[in-house]
Amino acid sequence: SNTVTVGILWGMISSLIYALLALINRDLSSKYRGIQISFYEQATAGVVLLPLMLFTYKTPSVTDILGIAGIGIFCTAIGFSLYVTAQKSVSAQQAGIVSSMETVYGILFAAILLREAPTPRELIGGAIILAVAVFASVQSGGSPRSDSTDATDPTDPTEGPGKTQRQ
Repeated sequence: SNTVTVGILWGMISSLIYALLALINRDLSSKYRGIQISFYEQATAGVVLLPLMLFTYKTPSVTDILGIAGIGIFCTAIGFSLYVTAQKSVSAQQAGIVSSMETVYGILFAAILLREAPTPRELIGGAIILAVAVFASVQSGGSPRSDSTDATDPTDPTEGPGKTQRQ
């Protein structure tokens, strides 16, 4: 079996599922706060994936646990909450294009933090992704979603009729 083909297939399946997640999150972001959506999604993923820990052959050290917690808090919880919250203001297409910048950031951070020089192919790919993101932003005129509605929290005294809603 060709491992590259298998890797590409897994990547395609992952992209399809991620696109579905973006559409669902866009719908949910008009009803709930981004942090709530992220909490339930990440908690569900944790519960589903926790049994897989039984199949690991290494007991994580304190350093491993702290590293995973740091990544989980900063890269996943905060980053994903901000992404879901932003979907209140942009179309699913715009959000998808902007999230494709993750690859460019990965190349950039690898160069800066790990001192890994990007290959010409990676630079060309990053330039294409960046060009598409800029083009999409210019095409949309930076206009927010026209059907944007803010979810209000009835227990928050700063929200409700006549009050300024969270952006």
